[in-house]
Amino acid sequence: MRTSSKIYMVLSGVLLVILGIVCLCNTGETILSLAWLMGIFALVSGIAALMFYIAVGRSLAGRSGILLTAIMDILMGILFLANPLVVAGILPILFAFWTLFSGINIAIRSFDFKQVGFSLWWLILIMGIAGAAFGVCALINPMVAAVTITLFIGISLILRGVAYFVEVAGINKFEKVLEGKI
Repeated sequence: MRTSSKIYMVLSGVLLVILGIVCLCNTGETILSLAWLMGIFALVSGIAALMFYIAVGRSLAGRSGILLTAIMDILMGILFLANPLVVAGILPILFAFWTLFSGINIAIRSFDFKQVGFSLWWLILIMGIAGAAFGVCALINPMVAAVTITLFIGISLILRGVAYFVEVAGINKFEKVLEGKI
């Protein structure tokens, strides 16, 4: 895999971690500005994931999940940027579904890393399950989620960003297995 593809993935992880920290540090202002900020970061993350998917081609297991995540991120980014005031009102439910599906996707992809012997596959699984759990919590009680949305969003985005960093290490393992160096 090209180094640039790994850079796109790390960039996505960095942006997600930064956004998570911003959400946790600015709880009062987050809901009003979150739709716009998340729109930009989701769009950039989706484009980076799409570029990663295109660069990988058919050489990586779980590539369909990467494409699904890229499309979801791009669509969420466009939606958030086009309707920031409306999105702010329904943000808890939108975010709950986004987090739930992203978490499930990450958890499923962790087993691809396990198959090639990547020792930290379980970390990706835990982060995916944690992300999905945050999504379920927000769906169960959207009113409480509206009050605590910055906490859910901040932690979820940080987990997702860190998962990308770990996945880059896993991709390096995939490459070594494919090249027969292990």
